[in-house]
Amino acid sequence: MTEDRDCIIHAAQLQEAVDAARLLVDKLSAVPPRRSIRSLLHQNDDHHMTVQAIYDLEDTMKSLLRNVNELRNRLLSPSTRLHDELLQEIFLYCSNSMVRRHPHQHAWKQFDPVILTSVCRRWRTVALNTAAVWANLNIEPSSGVYDPSENPWRVLSGDGDVDFHIHRDDRYRVFLERSKQAGLGLNLNLLNLPISNSHQLLTDEVRQLGTKCGGIDRLYLQTLTSRDEIALESLKLVQQTVRYLKIMRGSTGRSPAAETHAMNGDSIFSNEWPRLQSLSLHAIGIPSRPPLPYVPLRHLRKLDLFVYPTTTDAGILNVLQLCNKTLEELVIQCSWSVEGSSVPQMTRFPRLQRLKLNGYRHNLTVLLQHIWAPSLTKLELHPYAIQTDGQQPDSTPFLAKLSKFVQESQCRLEVVSLTEIPRSAWKEIVESTAAPTICSVLYGGSRVDDLVLHQGLLDLLKTDLHRLANLEELISTEPQSSLQLQNMLEFVQSRHPLHNRGAPVKPIRRVSIQGRQAEAAEERRECVRIQKELTELIEHLIVGQVRFDKPSKQWIVFEGGGDWHYKLDIPGMYE
Repeated sequence: MTEDRDCIIHAAQLQEAVDAARLLVDKLSAVPPRRSIRSLLHQNDDHHMTVQAIYDLEDTMKSLLRNVNELRNRLLSPSTRLHDELLQEIFLYCSNSMVRRHPHQHAWKQFDPVILTSVCRRWRTVALNTAAVWANLNIEPSSGVYDPSENPWRVLSGDGDVDFHIHRDDRYRVFLERSKQAGLGLNLNLLNLPISNSHQLLTDEVRQLGTKCGGIDRLYLQTLTSRDEIALESLKLVQQTVRYLKIMRGSTGRSPAAETHAMNGDSIFSNEWPRLQSLSLHAIGIPSRPPLPYVPLRHLRKLDLFVYPTTTDAGILNVLQLCNKTLEELVIQCSWSVEGSSVPQMTRFPRLQRLKLNGYRHNLTVLLQHIWAPSLTKLELHPYAIQTDGQQPDSTPFLAKLSKFVQESQCRLEVVSLTEIPRSAWKEIVESTAAPTICSVLYGGSRVDDLVLHQGLLDLLKTDLHRLANLEELISTEPQSSLQLQNMLEFVQSRHPLHNRGAPVKPIRRVSIQGRQAEAAEERRECVRIQKELTELIEHLIVGQVRFDKPSKQWIVFEGGGDWHYKLDIPGMYE
């Protein structure tokens, strides 16, 4: 009843406004355009007063019409009909995103939230009342000229001298006040940090930020092996509050075997992280037999490991046992020689939805035999093989483990991303029980088993279109020749007649390719012709870093987003 009464009142108020607007239009139309009024010397004071009154009335009318224009936008603009809570969610998405520095450059910077306060009065009010929008900051040494327009949160150090200091400008303090009780996101860059007296100053700054009401709940740590002590002390300061932790660790240039490592898996997994939900580790060693017992990660939902060369599969499995019940997304990237466990033991991941494995083919073979993921919807395997005497290694063990993994997990896959694998691997996927639910396929690579990968895949998919009835997205990671593009076009065309006749086969709606590898003019023209035919059949076509906009019929820069099943997004600060 309350909603009905509000609608009646709103309609009555609109009717009154419409009547007043009509009266205003009638009155304004009755006023003729003013001719040029010149102040002549012989005119008297009464005439001057009349002219001044006209000027004043015109200024008042301009001000009123500006107010009318603002009220019209507030009343009729679609964006003004969004609830403040929804507008806040959009602002939060923007504040954690990356934007291009230049429309034609593939270089990105973090979004500046000040832009949100310059659109209109309502946006400014909502933005200032959204504390988390202002909660991202950087601490890093500055080696160049500081541009505050690029990142208002940057805390400058000196130029690397002994007189290291942390500079806080007025904008920094304003942003800190606006963040109120929101948890802070901290980008801590130790790559160019001077060793002198910077240690205590830096940790004091992190400690001071950690005492804020919301604490530090997002930490992106960029460091070197020579800065391990400072990094470990910083981690201790955020251990109780951090929810998203990303550590990018680089080497000082010496061989990995010659370096001493204060930071490794023991220093992280043997401690309690009561709120940690997302963990990303780059170049962190994980021992097979940890000297200290590991503490379970009871709330971890995303784990991304780019492990150190000395890590074995036993070390990785020790970590996976800490979070297998809650993990929803698992990414493992490795380039080491795996030592297989003596007794392969299947670990159940009941909530795992995305699995991405990058590494040598025998690495992936070992890892697949330990994972059971019945809820998996996105599978990404990107193996690369080690050639021996110019010969490709035997792919039979990998294919056997892949087939067993899909069959035993009994998962309903939606996205499959496989590169650098033979056609027989795709055959295992297409003939599995997961095939009917697959919506997106990513493929590509070099020649494997004397077969061009993507051409062989499309030939395989065309043999039985009904097996992949829900497929509507193709993504290729290789440049295409006209022959390969023609093969893709024929595959797209083969699905449309079935869909139009009512068969339960979806048409291909989205295609992403890496562009053409043609050099001859005739070949380039043929590639352009085929791409034009593709745009008439599908909804979205992306070539490299640009996409074809069908309404304007122009190519524009692709910045991610959309309703792609395989997210073609740019990386953010906290992934």
